[in-house]
Amino acid sequence: MKKDTQLMPDYQAILFDLDGTLLDTAPDFWPVLNAVRASRNLPPLPYEAVRQQVSNGAAGLINFAFNMDNDHPDFETLRLDLLSRYQQHLAVNTCLFPGLNHLLQRLQQAGIPWGIVTNKPLRYSEPLLSQLGLRQQCSTLICPDHVKERKPDPEGLWLACEQLQVEPAKVLYVGDHQRDIEAGQRAGMQTAAALFGYIAADENPQLWQANFYVNDSQTLEAIIFNENPRILCHIGNFKRILFARQKHSYYRRRQWYWTSRSTPMCKTGRTVDFTQPQSLTPR
Repeated sequence: MKKDTQLMPDYQAILFDLDGTLLDTAPDFWPVLNAVRASRNLPPLPYEAVRQQVSNGAAGLINFAFNMDNDHPDFETLRLDLLSRYQQHLAVNTCLFPGLNHLLQRLQQAGIPWGIVTNKPLRYSEPLLSQLGLRQQCSTLICPDHVKERKPDPEGLWLACEQLQVEPAKVLYVGDHQRDIEAGQRAGMQTAAALFGYIAADENPQLWQANFYVNDSQTLEAIIFNENPRILCHIGNFKRILFARQKHSYYRRRQWYWTSRSTPMCKTGRTVDFTQPQSLTPR
């Protein structure tokens, strides 16, 4: 396959977090979590409220949806119920975030391996990627099953580099949570905060001190391939444009702007109406 040689990037590999960074999994967690609430005679939660919590995993979703701590006597029962329902509903509306399919194809054309380092257990991550047709493309998949310590510990990122035979300093790690950016920094990698991911309204990603803040896949692609992008970012209540130059050596902050998010689409191309309750039955 012909390599993309127009502007070859400095990176030897690109690593992604999974939920909220590579894949938009909230459309499947939302109806599952509401099904657990319905089984306890509780009303459904709005989509956007659930979306902001997905990166916190099953425990975080139960904490949020039932207003209980992990030491509550009902916590583990609810968590296991959620995970059991989710396993049967892995890839109904889950899909790549807009534009990421093009980015992955371009990485393949350029001969740059990409992989995933996630806190999502292997028994959910691997079948999810397989059902979406991404598992064979993914050069490495690191889950909590493979390491002693989860993110923000850098162990998983170092293991991914070892498997890919690349230097951490030559890797970009992309994530939508502070733990992702911290893990990447501790691993000695460049980091990019995915502002299109599952970031709570009261959270300020500017405090994460990532190398890059990206609002969409096109911006991320431009950074990876040294294409002098004009990067539109939204950080908490701050709105700014970053002008990124080749080699990522310098940034200028000039004006403040807002860019809107794309309407989420399911893998079949069907627009998902997040104002209405979603059935657990695949369409």
